[in-house]
Amino acid sequence: MTLLSGTGYSEEGRPEAGMGVGVADVDGDGRMDLFVTHLSNEVNELYLNHGNGTFTNGTNAAGLGAPSLLYVGWGTEFFDADNDGDPDLYVTNGHVMDDIEAYSDSISYRERDFFFENLGGGRFVERGLQSGPFFREQDVGRGVAVLDFDGDGRLDLALTRNGGRAHLLHNETASRHHFLSLRLEGRKSNRDGIGAWVTLTTGGRRLVAERRSGSSYLSASEGLVHFGLGPSSGPVDLEVRWPSGLRELFSGLQADQRLTLVEGTGVLQVSR
Repeated sequence: MTLLSGTGYSEEGRPEAGMGVGVADVDGDGRMDLFVTHLSNEVNELYLNHGNGTFTNGTNAAGLGAPSLLYVGWGTEFFDADNDGDPDLYVTNGHVMDDIEAYSDSISYRERDFFFENLGGGRFVERGLQSGPFFREQDVGRGVAVLDFDGDGRLDLALTRNGGRAHLLHNETASRHHFLSLRLEGRKSNRDGIGAWVTLTTGGRRLVAERRSGSSYLSASEGLVHFGLGPSSGPVDLEVRWPSGLRELFSGLQADQRLTLVEGTGVLQVSR
């Protein structure tokens, strides 16, 4: 049984309602951590993975608790916005009651979204209001998906609204950091390689990621396994553990590419 320290309960001991879920190794220890969005007066929560079937609530130490107290979080995704190798975090917000202002002086139906920068080691700071005029707008957020729609190696975001138009946020982060994006193609495993575990090593740093089918809230991202490499331009070494049990090694790869890895063939195909 997986044990979650503090999972799913408010400080008063009542069960909390979670909507969106994000998964990433936020602190660089090689284990996947969990982030869950909640209703207002129930802060969003980060659960740190100990690797032995137990998790600890690391919300406040990570800086993710206080900003979310008066907001209702929905779709959420970890993504490396500046390709520095540390997963950043997006949360889209919007209340469930369109008349909430009649009952509260501090909570509104339309809410602004959050962009949390990972400062390293799983410590976050909310940078939304410094990240463009979009974040000054209030709306009723629901879904979030990550994609690189223009293929420039910087991850973009697609957002849905309740009763409103969708938005596509183009990532214009000024960064000289490098990246590697992978599309996995299973043969013995499922076609999309869902469940594959990828370990990347470059410049003395080790990064891990899992090919997942979905997360966030009622959303599915592009399906790339994307690594920000920071200042390292390579060479890059990869180990892929496919769902079939096959392990493959790919060595001496160059950065700043989108590659397709085909299970069991050792073939690298450059994708466009």
